[in-house]
Amino acid sequence: MRNSLVLLLALVATGACKKKSTENKGSASGASGASAGTAGGGSPTGDGTKSATTEAGGPLQQVNECPPALKDTDKGLRRTIPAGCTTTVQGDYYVEGELIIEAGATLKFAADSALYVGYTDASKLIVNGSKDKPVTFASGGDQAPGTWKGVHLYSRAARSQVTGLVIEYALIGLESEAPELSVKDSLIRGTRDVGIKISDEGTLAAFAGNTFDKPGALAMTVPPAAMVGFGAGNVFPADALVELRAGNVSTSGTWSHPGAPIKVTGEVYIDGKAGKATIEVAAGNQFRIDTSGAIYVGYTGDAELKVAGTKDAPVTFVAAGDPEPGAWERGIISYARGTLTLDHAVISHGGADGRGAVRAEGGKLSITSSTIKDNVVGISVDDQGDLRGFDQNQLAGNRDHALVVFPRHLGALGAANTYDAQKLLVHGGRVDKAATWAIQPGATVIIDGELYVEGGALTLPAGSTYAFTDNAGVYVGYSGDGTLVVQGTADKPVTLESTRHETGGWKGVELYGRTVASSLQHLVVKDAAGGGVRVSGGGVVKIEGLTCSACEKAALTWDCQSKVTQSAVKGDAGTPKGALAPEGC
Repeated sequence: MRNSLVLLLALVATGACKKKSTENKGSASGASGASAGTAGGGSPTGDGTKSATTEAGGPLQQVNECPPALKDTDKGLRRTIPAGCTTTVQGDYYVEGELIIEAGATLKFAADSALYVGYTDASKLIVNGSKDKPVTFASGGDQAPGTWKGVHLYSRAARSQVTGLVIEYALIGLESEAPELSVKDSLIRGTRDVGIKISDEGTLAAFAGNTFDKPGALAMTVPPAAMVGFGAGNVFPADALVELRAGNVSTSGTWSHPGAPIKVTGEVYIDGKAGKATIEVAAGNQFRIDTSGAIYVGYTGDAELKVAGTKDAPVTFVAAGDPEPGAWERGIISYARGTLTLDHAVISHGGADGRGAVRAEGGKLSITSSTIKDNVVGISVDDQGDLRGFDQNQLAGNRDHALVVFPRHLGALGAANTYDAQKLLVHGGRVDKAATWAIQPGATVIIDGELYVEGGALTLPAGSTYAFTDNAGVYVGYSGDGTLVVQGTADKPVTLESTRHETGGWKGVELYGRTVASSLQHLVVKDAAGGGVRVSGGGVVKIEGLTCSACEKAALTWDCQSKVTQSAVKGDAGTPKGALAPEGC
């Protein structure tokens, strides 16, 4: 009995010694010890070993070593890979803590392996390389694109910092869901699919001085919120693009030139949340807009988009595909809570029927020193839109119309715009404040509805011409005080005519009882139905030089209540009479 008890105690002791030995052996290799995670963004599986080197309780445990391999999961560690260390990454290696890699270190990734940071815990990747002494993430096998899967930063890897890193032959070089990622002075070489991908949740604190060499199908893809992180000195291959995907930006910042053209592949919304969001687009940026691409300003929140090109470095918005009018029809739009300012921009290949490539739909719009060409419609402003300025622009090759606007917007058109045989379409509406319609050289101005002058004075300068569709006419002082001032001269009359150049082709000019101090000098009216100028209800007007050509009735008629002073009024080309005074007054 006594001997049996001794034997039993000996067996228990032997088993205990074997269990401890096994644990020590598992932690002695220097590699992390949890089971491998799933590939391509899955979660790590298994509960890992409980050794001090792989799961430290409380504050992160510092580990400084050059391990023979990195694999499975590091949890609770602040692991530093020292300068000059060369090690391998085997399988899916997860970091739930901090991984710090010093200059000159090299990580060789086995086939189909990957580095994942911050899947479950607050984590960080710190790469402390430099251009002269980089950290290298290389293929440990074939030197061919896509040999290993790449680096993935999850949302818990906030404020990771990558400096002086070379990534070679990955499927996707670096993919980040993390906020405020900084990438500087790094090289992405030989990736198969994408060089760098910033996921929809990710943002960039800085992205500068980086180089892409043979980055695969796409050099870089980002959401709108990451655009503010781009800095100077990035180098891309000549044919490379930065993809700007659909999404929202709600904070202010500058979209610097990333170093390559920007391909807009979805709807980009600029909408402030905690106050106004203002985005400034730096000179030289090139936007190539896909069929599904668009930029919307102030749709749900206060916002402003300032495009700040220069003469030598304009900001361009053109088609990503075939360079044809209407290739991108969704537009760049300022909504009711938005302001859009374009200076030294080039707008091409956009627009749709009746809608401009750039448009204000209830929002504010200003365009200066820009080129608008080869669109279906260049610019459009709806009746609720506010056109605050439009001058020194060049418009050519716009298939249907260069501009589509309402009468209240024409006063914002400056005199220094130039048009190459373009049409400017003005829908019917009101002039409700004082305005001068500056001549638009090279443009045919078409009024396609009833024009009411109420609430201010409309001035038409010498030499201007306006064409009216069948249902169009000019009505002054109908329901509010209005003034029409025509400033023609003998050699530069103001001409109002029909678009189809036939008698009865439009409704002519009518001045009602609330017409105040109107003055018509050297006015030519053509093709009007019902006579050229009609005054009724007590309207007040002074006319010096009126010719009605091919009009159905007299050039000028008025009733007994009206106060008309007239001279040099005549009918021409079949107009039955010049001035027809009222009878029985």
